[in-house]
Amino acid sequence: MAQAKRRFRATIAGKTYTIVGTKSDQHMKTVETLINEQLQQLQKISPSLTLQEKTVLLCVNAISDQLDKQSELIQTQEELADVRRQLAKLEKQSINRRTSIAQDRKKQLNQQFKQEETFL
Repeated sequence: MAQAKRRFRATIAGKTYTIVGTKSDQHMKTVETLINEQLQQLQKISPSLTLQEKTVLLCVNAISDQLDKQSELIQTQEELADVRRQLAKLEKQSINRRTSIAQDRKKQLNQQFKQEETFL
């Protein structure tokens, strides 16, 4: 089900923007806070940069972080798939082992039954 789009007013570097999206107000407030914090950090590091240069650097950092997170996610998904395959293999082995034990027990009971029949 698609979420309804919402409007969020954010003040970034002193300018107000209206952002339209499906994220919660809390999510967008966190985004707004992080952007302003990172812009302030860039101001401290390189005060001679223009706002446009700072925003470009902020975008570069954001995309770089996104790529790192996507790579981590892909690796985690691959590890999860491996674990699921191993689990399925172990479950199959366990079922086969239980079947084998049940068949062995059945043979033992049949042999025991035959021995008791001879005594009767």
